[in-house]
Amino acid sequence: MIESVAVLVILALLPLAVPIRIGVAGRLEDEYTEARGCVHILCGLLSAQVVYDGSLFWRLNIASIGVIRRTLGEKEQKEEDEKPEEALAEEDQEPKAVKSLRERLDEVLAYYGIVEGPALNLLGRILRSFWLCRLEAEGRFGAGSPDATGRTTGVLYAANGATHKRIKLNVDPDFGLSGFRGRFTVEIAFWLGYLLLVVLWVAVAIGWRFGVWYLQQRLMAFRKPKTQPA
Repeated sequence: MIESVAVLVILALLPLAVPIRIGVAGRLEDEYTEARGCVHILCGLLSAQVVYDGSLFWRLNIASIGVIRRTLGEKEQKEEDEKPEEALAEEDQEPKAVKSLRERLDEVLAYYGIVEGPALNLLGRILRSFWLCRLEAEGRFGAGSPDATGRTTGVLYAANGATHKRIKLNVDPDFGLSGFRGRFTVEIAFWLGYLLLVVLWVAVAIGWRFGVWYLQQRLMAFRKPKTQPA
């Protein structure tokens, strides 16, 4: 019994320990456009794809075998039934007290001071938790004019020679083209477990700051002398 529970716990924690890959690939041509976005979990054992090849659909795969496929946009939109009684009830409600602009501004500044530090820390840690697995582009590129196309192509050639092997940019200049035509692939990965820990830590930090701020407001309101009627 204990062994079975341990196996189930390990299987449940595997998605947190194995990196999750997110990829976008496609092909852009004058008469044809194809794009594919995918999320791979457990080294591709479970994956979800969103594909556009003239129609938009999503697909769920288990070990590269399609299990579910649904085309987006086929569901009939149902009209919402009008409820006059509820509308009248909302109109009969008394209007709520509206706070002044100064009070709203003070609240916004207070909340900003609470979340500013943890939010910036969260953003930095999230950016560091992602890494690039692959960036490839193959095709033709033009910037709308020969001068701009030449400068941009020079930058791409320099980047292709100086960057990591995971980045491959095989792009030829097309001086009469505006935009990119060809194939592209982008893949990034991240640790879900680390990301959840970072979000939990930031949530605790924001909750602590909010609790301290709330206690300060209550103490200030308690210490404030009450005005006696004349």
